Amino acid sequence: MVGHLLQYHPVFQKLLAMVQAGDLGKVSYVSSSRLNFGLLRTEENVLWSFAPHDVSMVLGVAGQTPLRVLATQATILQPGIPDITTVQLEFDGGLTAEIRSSWLNPEKEQKLIVVGDKGMAVFSDREKWADKLKFYPNIVDWSSGRPKAAAGQAVTIAVEEGEPLKLEMAHFIDCIRTRAQPRTDATEAIQVLAVLQAAQRSMDNGSIWCQPEAK
Repeated sequence: MVGHLLQYHPVFQKLLAMVQAGDLGKVSYVSSSRLNFGLLRTEENVLWSFAPHDVSMVLGVAGQTPLRVLATQATILQPGIPDITTVQLEFDGGLTAEIRSSWLNPEKEQKLIVVGDKGMAVFSDREKWADKLKFYPNIVDWSSGRPKAAAGQAVTIAVEEGEPLKLEMAHFIDCIRTRAQPRTDATEAIQVLAVLQAAQRSMDNGSIWCQPEAK
């Protein structure tokens, strides 16, 4: 079992359940951002420091590994250590995703957006608990033969409050007791690492599309 903590966040679990129940319809786009000022590293870049949890969540929503990955970078403070990265992922079936990471952002942001053809959901972990998850019944209306944005009133989704780390540890103990397969097992860890490695290769080779290689 690996510590991809946000997989155990009650709000993410609720969002994932909404996706799997079809509440958002067919998901076409996922966006995850982790931005902050500080936590500057000298031994690793912002991709490896910030993005693993976001990659884990995106793969959880997608329910599959990406076909290919493209990453761009901005290196400002230290040679060879990117401070800002953007990772694009393309999946089978037309789903695309984007992951943004920066430790040079003036405002802290931890947000996951999922867009489907029946609505959109936003998990904003910087909000107070009652406002962390919102559903937007926004759709694209094609009735006239041309796309028209049809926005609906945002709805706050109630989620029972819980401490992610405590829930993660309880799951770990339960897996030891029952020999159940952990939610974030070795297979999930390898899939996340494969995406990170593909993103690193993309940056190293001038931002070209790379295929993840899970070994």
